Amino acid sequence: MQRSALDATVAMLRRVMPWLAATLVTATAVAQGNAQTPARDIAIVGASIIDVVAGKSIADQTIIVRGPHILSIGARRETSVPPGALVVDGTGKYVMPGLWDMHGHLFQNAGHPGTDEHRTQFPLYLANGVTGVRDMWTNLEELPVVRGWNDDAAAGRLMAPRISPTGPMIDGPGGILPHVAIITSAVDARRVADSVAAGGARALKIHGAVSRDAFFALAARSKEIRVPLIGHVPAAVAVREAIAAGQTDIEHNGASDGCATSEAEAEAMRLRVDKTQHPPPGKVQQLLLDAYDEQRCSDLLTQLVQRHIWVTPTLVAAQYRLVPTDPTISNRDELRYVAAADRAAWTASRNAGLGRAAPAEAETRRQVFAAQVRLVGAMQRAGVSLMVGTDVTNNWLVTGFSVHDELALFVRSGMTTAEALRAATITPAKYLGAIDSLGTVGPGKAADLVLLDADPLLDIGNTKKIRAVFIRGRYLDRAALDALLLGVATSGRSSSP
Repeated sequence: MQRSALDATVAMLRRVMPWLAATLVTATAVAQGNAQTPARDIAIVGASIIDVVAGKSIADQTIIVRGPHILSIGARRETSVPPGALVVDGTGKYVMPGLWDMHGHLFQNAGHPGTDEHRTQFPLYLANGVTGVRDMWTNLEELPVVRGWNDDAAAGRLMAPRISPTGPMIDGPGGILPHVAIITSAVDARRVADSVAAGGARALKIHGAVSRDAFFALAARSKEIRVPLIGHVPAAVAVREAIAAGQTDIEHNGASDGCATSEAEAEAMRLRVDKTQHPPPGKVQQLLLDAYDEQRCSDLLTQLVQRHIWVTPTLVAAQYRLVPTDPTISNRDELRYVAAADRAAWTASRNAGLGRAAPAEAETRRQVFAAQVRLVGAMQRAGVSLMVGTDVTNNWLVTGFSVHDELALFVRSGMTTAEALRAATITPAKYLGAIDSLGTVGPGKAADLVLLDADPLLDIGNTKKIRAVFIRGRYLDRAALDALLLGVATSGRSSSP
Protein backbone atom coordinates (compact mmCIF):
# COMPACT_ATOMS: atom_id res chain seq x y z
CA MET A 1 0.00 0.00 0.00
CA GLN A 2 1.39 3.44 -0.96
CA ARG A 3 2.01 5.94 1.84
CA SER A 4 -0.73 8.34 0.62
CA ALA A 5 -3.29 5.56 0.48
CA LEU A 6 -2.27 4.38 3.95
CA ASP A 7 -2.62 7.90 5.34
CA ALA A 8 -6.10 8.19 3.85
CA THR A 9 -7.08 4.83 5.32
CA VAL A 10 -5.82 5.80 8.75
CA ALA A 11 -7.68 9.12 8.58
CA MET A 12 -10.91 7.33 7.76
CA LEU A 13 -10.43 4.75 10.49
CA ARG A 14 -9.73 7.48 13.05
CA ARG A 15 -13.21 8.79 12.42
CA VAL A 16 -14.99 5.47 12.75
CA MET A 17 -12.69 3.08 14.64
CA PRO A 18 -10.19 5.05 16.75
CA TRP A 19 -8.52 2.06 18.39
CA LEU A 20 -7.95 0.14 15.17
CA ALA A 21 -6.58 3.26 13.53
CA ALA A 22 -4.14 3.86 16.35
CA THR A 23 -2.96 0.27 16.15
CA LEU A 24 -2.37 0.62 12.41
CA VAL A 25 -0.46 3.87 12.94
CA THR A 26 1.74 2.22 15.53
CA ALA A 27 2.51 -0.85 13.44
CA THR A 28 3.31 1.23 10.37
CA ALA A 29 5.41 3.80 12.19
CA VAL A 30 7.41 1.13 13.98
CA ALA A 31 8.20 -0.51 10.66
CA GLN A 32 9.21 2.83 9.12
CA GLY A 33 11.04 4.02 12.26
CA ASN A 34 13.33 0.98 12.29
CA ALA A 35 12.06 -2.02 14.19
CA GLN A 36 14.99 -4.10 13.00
CA THR A 37 14.30 -7.83 12.93
CA PRO A 38 16.88 -10.10 14.60
CA ALA A 39 17.83 -11.61 11.20
CA ARG A 40 20.40 -8.86 10.62
CA ASP A 41 23.43 -8.32 12.86
CA ILE A 42 23.42 -5.05 14.75
CA ALA A 43 26.54 -3.30 16.06
CA ILE A 44 26.32 -0.68 18.80
CA VAL A 45 29.64 1.10 18.35
CA GLY A 46 31.43 3.27 20.90
CA ALA A 47 28.96 3.11 23.78
CA SER A 48 29.65 2.84 27.50
CA ILE A 49 28.26 -0.31 29.09
CA ILE A 50 26.62 -0.01 32.50
CA ASP A 51 27.88 -2.84 34.71
CA VAL A 52 25.04 -2.96 37.24
CA VAL A 53 26.81 -5.53 39.41
CA ALA A 54 30.04 -3.57 39.83
CA GLY A 55 28.28 -0.20 39.68
CA LYS A 56 30.55 1.23 37.01
CA SER A 57 30.57 2.02 33.30
CA ILE A 58 32.95 0.54 30.74
CA ALA A 59 33.70 3.10 28.06
CA ASP A 60 34.09 2.89 24.27
CA GLN A 61 32.72 -0.59 23.69
CA THR A 62 31.21 -2.28 20.67
CA ILE A 63 28.32 -4.68 21.20
CA ILE A 64 27.43 -7.12 18.43
CA VAL A 65 23.83 -8.35 18.51
CA ARG A 66 22.98 -11.41 16.47
CA GLY A 67 19.41 -12.62 16.54
CA PRO A 68 17.94 -12.43 20.06
CA HIS A 69 21.32 -12.54 21.83
CA ILE A 70 24.49 -10.56 22.33
CA LEU A 71 27.15 -12.23 20.19
CA SER A 72 30.19 -10.39 21.53
CA ILE A 73 31.45 -7.29 23.32
CA GLY A 74 34.84 -5.66 23.02
CA ALA A 75 36.73 -2.41 22.94
CA ARG A 76 35.83 -0.43 19.83
CA ARG A 77 39.40 -0.36 18.48
CA GLU A 78 39.69 -4.15 18.85
CA THR A 79 36.25 -5.24 17.61
CA SER A 80 35.29 -5.68 13.98
CA VAL A 81 31.78 -4.98 12.80
CA PRO A 82 30.34 -7.93 10.82
CA PRO A 83 29.77 -7.22 7.13
CA GLY A 84 26.27 -5.98 6.41
CA ALA A 85 25.52 -5.23 10.05
CA LEU A 86 23.31 -2.31 10.99
CA VAL A 87 25.59 0.15 12.80
CA VAL A 88 24.15 2.10 15.72
CA ASP A 89 26.36 5.00 16.79
CA GLY A 90 26.82 4.67 20.55
CA THR A 91 29.26 7.54 20.95
CA GLY A 92 28.46 9.42 24.14
CA LYS A 93 25.70 6.96 24.97
CA TYR A 94 25.20 4.26 27.59
CA VAL A 95 23.88 0.71 27.34
CA MET A 96 22.17 -0.90 30.32
CA PRO A 97 20.12 -4.09 30.71
CA GLY A 98 16.40 -3.84 30.08
CA LEU A 99 14.35 -2.99 33.16
CA TRP A 100 11.74 -5.16 34.88
CA ASP A 101 8.47 -4.25 36.55
CA MET A 102 8.18 -7.00 39.16
CA HIS A 103 4.66 -6.07 40.22
CA GLY A 104 2.53 -5.42 37.17
CA HIS A 105 -1.08 -6.19 36.28
CA LEU A 106 -1.79 -7.00 32.64
CA PHE A 107 -5.36 -8.16 33.21
CA GLN A 108 -8.36 -6.28 34.63
CA ASN A 109 -9.15 -9.10 37.00
CA ALA A 110 -10.51 -6.92 39.80
CA GLY A 111 -13.35 -5.70 37.59
CA HIS A 112 -13.38 -7.63 34.33
CA PRO A 113 -11.65 -11.03 34.55
CA GLY A 114 -10.13 -12.13 31.29
CA THR A 115 -9.85 -8.60 29.92
CA ASP A 116 -6.28 -7.60 29.21
CA GLU A 117 -4.64 -4.30 28.33
CA HIS A 118 -1.65 -5.57 26.40
CA ARG A 119 -2.34 -3.31 23.40
CA THR A 120 -1.56 -0.28 25.54
CA GLN A 121 0.67 -1.75 28.20
CA PHE A 122 3.16 -3.47 25.89
CA PRO A 123 3.97 -0.28 23.90
CA LEU A 124 4.24 1.80 27.09
CA TYR A 125 6.53 -0.70 28.75
CA LEU A 126 8.85 -0.98 25.75
CA ALA A 127 8.94 2.77 25.14
CA ASN A 128 10.20 3.11 28.73
CA GLY A 129 12.90 0.48 28.41
CA VAL A 130 10.95 -2.09 30.44
CA THR A 131 11.64 -5.40 28.75
CA GLY A 132 10.17 -7.70 31.40
CA VAL A 133 7.05 -7.81 33.60
CA ARG A 134 5.96 -10.13 36.40
CA ASP A 135 2.17 -10.27 36.20
CA MET A 136 0.87 -10.47 39.75
CA TRP A 137 -2.64 -11.75 39.09
CA THR A 138 -2.80 -14.36 36.35
CA ASN A 139 -5.92 -16.49 36.45
CA LEU A 140 -5.56 -20.07 35.26
CA GLU A 141 -7.42 -19.41 32.01
CA GLU A 142 -5.05 -16.51 31.35
CA LEU A 143 -1.88 -18.59 31.60
CA PRO A 144 -2.26 -19.84 27.98
CA VAL A 145 -2.75 -16.23 26.89
CA VAL A 146 0.56 -15.26 28.49
CA ARG A 147 2.29 -18.27 26.96
CA GLY A 148 0.92 -17.20 23.59
CA TRP A 149 2.26 -13.68 24.06
CA ASN A 150 5.71 -14.97 24.95
CA ASP A 151 5.71 -17.44 22.04
CA ASP A 152 4.55 -14.81 19.56
CA ALA A 153 7.13 -12.33 20.82
CA ALA A 154 9.91 -14.91 20.55
CA ALA A 155 8.82 -15.71 16.98
CA GLY A 156 8.75 -12.03 16.02
CA ARG A 157 4.98 -11.88 15.60
CA LEU A 158 4.40 -9.56 18.57
CA MET A 159 6.32 -6.62 19.99
CA ALA A 160 6.16 -7.31 23.72
CA PRO A 161 8.22 -7.47 26.89
CA ARG A 162 8.90 -10.83 28.48
CA ILE A 163 6.03 -11.80 30.76
CA SER A 164 6.42 -13.91 33.89
CA PRO A 165 2.94 -14.96 35.13
CA THR A 166 2.12 -15.93 38.71
CA GLY A 167 -1.35 -17.26 39.54
CA PRO A 168 -4.85 -16.38 40.71
CA MET A 169 -5.50 -14.10 43.69
CA ILE A 170 -6.33 -15.96 46.91
CA ASP A 171 -8.15 -14.15 49.72
CA GLY A 172 -10.45 -14.68 52.66
CA PRO A 173 -14.07 -13.62 53.16
CA GLY A 174 -14.50 -9.90 53.63
CA GLY A 175 -11.65 -8.95 51.33
CA ILE A 176 -11.81 -5.82 49.19
CA LEU A 177 -11.33 -7.51 45.81
CA PRO A 178 -14.01 -9.36 43.78
CA HIS A 179 -13.40 -12.36 41.54
CA VAL A 180 -10.81 -14.02 43.80
CA ALA A 181 -10.41 -17.55 45.13
CA ILE A 182 -11.88 -17.41 48.64
CA ILE A 183 -10.50 -19.70 51.34
CA THR A 184 -12.30 -19.89 54.67
CA SER A 185 -10.52 -22.81 56.34
CA ALA A 186 -7.44 -25.00 56.29
CA VAL A 187 -9.32 -27.51 54.14
CA ASP A 188 -10.16 -24.75 51.64
CA ALA A 189 -6.56 -23.59 51.62
CA ARG A 190 -5.18 -27.01 50.71
CA ARG A 191 -7.85 -27.56 48.07
CA VAL A 192 -7.22 -24.21 46.39
CA ALA A 193 -3.44 -24.66 46.55
CA ASP A 194 -3.69 -28.02 44.80
CA SER A 195 -6.11 -26.67 42.21
CA VAL A 196 -3.95 -23.64 41.43
CA ALA A 197 -0.81 -25.75 41.16
CA ALA A 198 -2.55 -28.31 38.94
CA GLY A 199 -3.62 -25.47 36.67
CA GLY A 200 0.00 -24.52 36.04
CA ALA A 201 0.31 -21.43 38.25
CA ARG A 202 3.82 -20.49 39.32
CA ALA A 203 2.82 -19.05 42.69
CA LEU A 204 0.16 -18.90 45.36
CA LYS A 205 -0.63 -15.16 45.48
CA ILE A 206 -2.44 -14.10 48.67
CA HIS A 207 -4.26 -10.94 49.69
CA GLY A 208 -4.92 -9.40 53.09
CA ALA A 209 -8.12 -11.03 54.37
CA VAL A 210 -6.84 -14.62 54.63
CA SER A 211 -7.45 -16.00 58.15
CA ARG A 212 -4.68 -17.39 60.34
CA ASP A 213 -5.75 -21.03 60.00
CA ALA A 214 -6.10 -20.75 56.25
CA PHE A 215 -2.78 -18.93 55.91
CA PHE A 216 -0.73 -21.47 57.83
CA ALA A 217 -2.38 -24.36 55.97
CA LEU A 218 -1.68 -22.61 52.66
CA ALA A 219 1.94 -21.99 53.66
CA ALA A 220 2.44 -25.62 54.66
CA ARG A 221 0.88 -26.89 51.44
CA SER A 222 2.97 -24.52 49.33
CA LYS A 223 6.12 -26.20 50.67
CA GLU A 224 4.75 -29.66 49.98
CA ILE A 225 3.82 -28.91 46.37
CA ARG A 226 6.82 -26.59 45.86
CA VAL A 227 4.82 -23.63 44.64
CA PRO A 228 5.98 -20.43 46.37
CA LEU A 229 3.66 -18.40 48.59
CA ILE A 230 3.84 -14.73 47.64
CA GLY A 231 1.94 -11.48 48.04
CA HIS A 232 0.47 -9.53 50.94
CA VAL A 233 1.04 -10.37 54.57
CA PRO A 234 -2.53 -11.02 55.79
CA ALA A 235 -3.88 -8.66 58.44
CA ALA A 236 -4.32 -11.56 60.86
CA VAL A 237 -0.70 -12.71 60.58
CA ALA A 238 2.41 -11.04 61.94
CA VAL A 239 5.17 -10.56 59.38
CA ARG A 240 7.55 -12.68 61.44
CA GLU A 241 4.99 -15.47 61.44
CA ALA A 242 4.63 -15.21 57.66
CA ILE A 243 8.39 -15.43 57.22
CA ALA A 244 8.70 -18.41 59.56
CA ALA A 245 5.81 -20.18 57.82
CA GLY A 246 7.60 -19.95 54.48
CA GLN A 247 6.18 -16.97 52.60
CA THR A 248 8.90 -16.22 50.08
CA ASP A 249 7.85 -12.79 48.75
CA ILE A 250 6.43 -9.77 50.52
CA GLU A 251 4.70 -7.16 48.39
CA HIS A 252 4.04 -3.51 49.21
CA ASN A 253 4.70 -2.41 52.81
CA GLY A 254 3.96 -5.78 54.37
CA ALA A 255 7.12 -5.76 56.47
CA SER A 256 6.59 -2.39 58.15
CA ASP A 257 4.43 -3.66 61.02
CA GLY A 258 7.38 -5.66 62.28
CA CYS A 259 9.27 -2.45 63.05
CA ALA A 260 6.92 -1.54 65.91
CA THR A 261 6.88 -3.00 69.40
CA SER A 262 5.29 -6.42 69.66
CA GLU A 263 2.39 -4.92 71.61
CA ALA A 264 1.71 -2.32 68.92
CA GLU A 265 1.99 -4.92 66.16
CA ALA A 266 -0.54 -7.14 67.94
CA GLU A 267 -2.91 -4.20 68.46
CA ALA A 268 -2.61 -3.21 64.79
CA MET A 269 -3.51 -6.76 63.77
CA ARG A 270 -6.51 -6.73 66.11
CA LEU A 271 -7.81 -3.44 64.74
CA ARG A 272 -7.47 -4.61 61.16
CA VAL A 273 -9.17 -7.93 61.73
CA ASP A 274 -11.98 -6.69 63.97
CA LYS A 275 -14.40 -5.30 61.39
CA THR A 276 -16.86 -4.17 64.09
CA GLN A 277 -14.66 -1.43 65.57
CA HIS A 278 -14.06 0.73 62.48
CA PRO A 279 -10.98 2.55 63.82
CA PRO A 280 -10.63 6.19 62.69
CA PRO A 281 -8.65 6.69 59.47
CA GLY A 282 -4.93 6.69 60.14
CA LYS A 283 -5.23 5.19 63.63
CA VAL A 284 -3.39 1.98 62.76
CA GLN A 285 -0.63 3.83 60.90
CA GLN A 286 -0.18 6.33 63.72
CA LEU A 287 -0.06 3.51 66.26
CA LEU A 288 2.76 1.81 64.38
CA LEU A 289 4.64 5.08 63.83
CA ASP A 290 4.50 6.00 67.50
CA ALA A 291 5.67 2.54 68.55
CA TYR A 292 8.68 2.28 66.22
CA ASP A 293 11.36 0.04 67.74
CA GLU A 294 14.76 0.28 66.05
CA GLN A 295 16.15 -2.95 67.51
CA ARG A 296 13.06 -4.91 66.60
CA CYS A 297 13.22 -3.50 63.08
CA SER A 298 16.87 -4.51 62.80
CA ASP A 299 16.00 -8.02 63.95
CA LEU A 300 13.24 -8.20 61.31
CA LEU A 301 15.59 -7.16 58.53
CA THR A 302 18.05 -9.83 59.64
CA GLN A 303 15.29 -12.43 59.33
CA LEU A 304 14.40 -11.19 55.84
CA VAL A 305 18.01 -11.66 54.78
CA GLN A 306 18.56 -15.00 56.49
CA ARG A 307 15.34 -16.46 55.09
CA HIS A 308 16.09 -15.09 51.60
CA ILE A 309 12.81 -13.18 51.40
CA TRP A 310 12.16 -11.11 48.28
CA VAL A 311 10.54 -7.71 48.86
CA THR A 312 8.83 -5.54 46.25
CA PRO A 313 7.87 -2.33 48.10
CA THR A 314 5.88 -0.57 45.31
CA LEU A 315 6.72 2.80 46.87
CA VAL A 316 5.29 4.70 43.92
CA ALA A 317 1.86 3.17 44.53
CA ALA A 318 2.09 4.06 48.22
CA GLN A 319 3.10 7.61 47.36
CA TYR A 320 0.04 8.25 45.23
CA ARG A 321 -2.24 6.62 47.80
CA LEU A 322 -0.80 8.26 50.91
CA VAL A 323 0.28 11.68 49.63
CA PRO A 324 -2.45 12.55 47.08
CA THR A 325 -2.14 16.31 47.64
CA ASP A 326 1.21 16.47 45.85
CA PRO A 327 0.39 18.85 42.94
CA THR A 328 2.80 17.06 40.60
CA ILE A 329 0.69 13.90 40.68
CA SER A 330 -2.06 15.16 38.39
CA ASN A 331 0.14 17.40 36.22
CA ARG A 332 2.56 14.81 34.82
CA ASP A 333 3.11 14.75 31.08
CA GLU A 334 2.78 10.95 30.90
CA LEU A 335 -0.87 11.13 31.94
CA ARG A 336 -1.62 11.81 28.27
CA TYR A 337 -1.28 8.03 27.87
CA VAL A 338 -4.12 7.40 30.32
CA ALA A 339 -7.71 7.57 29.07
CA ALA A 340 -9.57 10.76 29.97
CA ALA A 341 -12.27 8.75 31.75
CA ASP A 342 -9.69 7.11 33.98
CA ARG A 343 -8.01 10.43 34.79
CA ALA A 344 -11.39 11.89 35.70
CA ALA A 345 -12.21 8.93 37.95
CA TRP A 346 -8.84 9.18 39.69
CA THR A 347 -9.32 12.91 40.26
CA ALA A 348 -12.80 12.40 41.66
CA SER A 349 -11.55 9.68 43.99
CA ARG A 350 -8.71 11.87 45.21
CA ASN A 351 -10.95 14.89 45.76
CA ALA A 352 -13.48 12.82 47.68
CA GLY A 353 -10.72 11.46 49.89
CA LEU A 354 -9.29 14.92 50.52
CA GLY A 355 -12.73 16.17 51.45
CA ARG A 356 -13.01 13.57 54.19
CA ALA A 357 -9.44 13.79 55.45
CA ALA A 358 -8.63 15.91 58.47
CA PRO A 359 -5.28 17.78 58.43
CA ALA A 360 -3.95 15.45 61.13
CA GLU A 361 -4.74 12.41 58.99
CA ALA A 362 -3.02 13.95 55.97
CA GLU A 363 0.08 14.59 58.08
CA THR A 364 0.01 11.02 59.38
CA ARG A 365 -0.09 9.74 55.81
CA ARG A 366 2.92 11.85 54.88
CA GLN A 367 4.79 10.48 57.86
CA VAL A 368 3.80 6.92 57.01
CA PHE A 369 5.07 7.29 53.46
CA ALA A 370 8.34 8.85 54.67
CA ALA A 371 8.77 5.91 57.05
CA GLN A 372 8.19 3.44 54.22
CA VAL A 373 10.84 5.16 52.12
CA ARG A 374 13.31 5.06 55.03
CA LEU A 375 12.56 1.37 55.60
CA VAL A 376 13.45 0.52 52.01
CA GLY A 377 16.82 2.20 52.50
CA ALA A 378 17.34 0.24 55.72
CA MET A 379 16.45 -2.98 53.90
CA GLN A 380 19.04 -2.26 51.25
CA ARG A 381 21.74 -1.60 53.84
CA ALA A 382 20.83 -4.84 55.60
CA GLY A 383 21.11 -6.84 52.39
CA VAL A 384 17.43 -7.61 51.71
CA SER A 385 16.65 -8.68 48.14
CA LEU A 386 14.63 -5.71 46.85
CA MET A 387 12.90 -5.52 43.49
CA VAL A 388 11.34 -2.67 41.54
CA GLY A 389 7.60 -3.01 41.03
CA THR A 390 4.78 -0.53 40.52
CA ASP A 391 1.35 -2.16 41.05
CA VAL A 392 0.31 -0.43 37.86
CA THR A 393 -3.44 -0.08 37.08
CA ASN A 394 -3.93 1.58 40.46
CA ASN A 395 -4.74 5.31 40.52
CA TRP A 396 -2.17 7.69 39.02
CA LEU A 397 0.24 4.95 37.98
CA VAL A 398 1.23 4.98 34.30
CA THR A 399 2.55 1.80 32.71
CA GLY A 400 6.31 1.93 32.14
CA PHE A 401 6.74 5.50 33.34
CA SER A 402 6.09 4.49 36.95
CA VAL A 403 9.08 2.13 36.84
CA HIS A 404 11.31 5.19 36.56
CA ASP A 405 9.42 6.84 39.41
CA GLU A 406 10.05 3.77 41.57
CA LEU A 407 13.76 3.87 40.74
CA ALA A 408 13.87 7.52 41.84
CA LEU A 409 12.15 6.63 45.13
CA PHE A 410 14.67 3.86 45.73
CA VAL A 411 17.47 6.40 45.39
CA ARG A 412 15.54 8.78 47.65
CA SER A 413 15.54 6.03 50.29
CA GLY A 414 19.32 6.19 50.43
CA MET A 415 20.29 3.65 47.78
CA THR A 416 23.02 4.36 45.30
CA THR A 417 21.99 4.56 41.67
CA ALA A 418 23.70 1.22 41.05
CA GLU A 419 21.75 -0.43 43.86
CA ALA A 420 18.50 0.91 42.45
CA LEU A 421 19.38 -0.35 38.96
CA ARG A 422 20.19 -3.80 40.33
CA ALA A 423 16.69 -3.93 41.83
CA ALA A 424 15.24 -3.59 38.32
CA THR A 425 17.73 -5.79 36.43
CA ILE A 426 19.98 -8.43 38.01
CA THR A 427 17.85 -9.03 41.13
CA PRO A 428 14.73 -9.86 39.08
CA ALA A 429 16.93 -12.15 36.96
CA LYS A 430 18.06 -13.96 40.11
CA TYR A 431 14.46 -14.22 41.31
CA LEU A 432 13.43 -15.75 37.99
CA GLY A 433 16.42 -18.11 37.93
CA ALA A 434 17.59 -16.49 34.71
CA ILE A 435 20.94 -14.85 35.45
CA ASP A 436 22.45 -16.89 32.62
CA SER A 437 20.40 -14.88 30.13
CA LEU A 438 19.00 -11.75 31.78
CA GLY A 439 19.96 -8.90 34.09
CA THR A 440 23.36 -7.85 32.75
CA VAL A 441 25.01 -6.89 29.47
CA GLY A 442 27.33 -9.66 28.35
CA PRO A 443 28.15 -12.12 25.56
CA GLY A 444 25.52 -14.83 25.25
CA LYS A 445 22.96 -12.84 27.21
CA ALA A 446 19.57 -11.91 25.82
CA ALA A 447 19.69 -8.71 23.79
CA ASP A 448 17.21 -6.90 26.04
CA LEU A 449 18.96 -3.55 26.21
CA VAL A 450 18.33 0.16 26.69
CA LEU A 451 20.49 2.77 24.94
CA LEU A 452 20.57 6.00 26.95
CA ASP A 453 21.73 9.52 26.15
CA ALA A 454 23.17 10.01 29.67
CA ASP A 455 24.78 7.98 32.45
CA PRO A 456 22.23 6.50 34.89
CA LEU A 457 24.97 5.95 37.46
CA LEU A 458 25.39 9.72 37.73
CA ASP A 459 21.66 10.47 37.99
CA ILE A 460 18.91 7.87 38.17
CA GLY A 461 16.68 10.26 36.22
CA ASN A 462 18.85 9.50 33.20
CA THR A 463 17.07 6.14 32.82
CA LYS A 464 14.32 8.19 31.19
CA LYS A 465 16.64 9.59 28.50
CA ILE A 466 16.09 6.68 26.15
CA ARG A 467 17.56 6.72 22.66
CA ALA A 468 16.69 3.13 21.68
CA VAL A 469 15.48 -0.18 23.09
CA PHE A 470 16.36 -3.74 22.12
CA ILE A 471 13.89 -6.50 22.94
CA ARG A 472 14.96 -10.03 22.01
CA GLY A 473 17.41 -8.43 19.59
CA ARG A 474 14.77 -6.32 17.86
CA TYR A 475 15.96 -2.74 17.56
CA LEU A 476 13.52 0.09 18.29
CA ASP A 477 15.08 3.45 17.59
CA ARG A 478 13.70 6.74 18.93
CA ALA A 479 11.29 7.11 16.02
CA ALA A 480 9.89 3.63 16.62
CA LEU A 481 9.51 4.30 20.36
CA ASP A 482 7.74 7.58 19.64
CA ALA A 483 5.41 5.71 17.31
CA LEU A 484 4.52 3.28 20.08
CA LEU A 485 3.69 6.19 22.38
CA LEU A 486 1.67 7.91 19.66
CA GLY A 487 -0.38 4.78 19.13
CA VAL A 488 -1.37 4.72 22.81
CA ALA A 489 -2.01 8.47 23.02
CA THR A 490 -4.40 8.34 20.06
CA SER A 491 -6.09 5.08 20.95
CA GLY A 492 -8.54 6.43 23.51
CA ARG A 493 -7.82 3.40 25.66
CA SER A 494 -5.58 2.70 28.65
CA SER A 495 -5.26 0.68 31.81
CA SER A 496 -8.13 1.13 34.22
CA PRO A 497 -7.75 1.57 38.00
